Amino acid sequence: MIDSTVDFYFHFLHLINNILNSILIQKFDHVRIGTGQATGTLLSRLIQTGENIAVMEGGKVGGSCINYGCTPTKTLVASARAIHMAKRGKEFGFNAGPVE
Repeated sequence: MIDSTVDFYFHFLHLINNILNSILIQKFDHVRIGTGQATGTLLSRLIQTGENIAVMEGGKVGGSCINYGCTPTKTLVASARAIHMAKRGKEFGFNAGPVE
């Protein structure tokens, strides 16, 4: 496990080094590595400053929570709860008809 973690970080730092070397001719006031859930809020504030911003993302924009973690899971749970509650309509004084 330690070897794979060290190997991952070595390759990650090598990638960042290559990216930074390719953009060294430009000056940035802010460099954001990764686009997790807070990126939208952060960038909207930074853009208003008029400063130069670089954003680097190695995967899907939004990070794991937005793309395959928290948000999709919460959506699935909310949908299942809505179906469950609709099937129990008679207990709440209404008939939802057949719910699948």
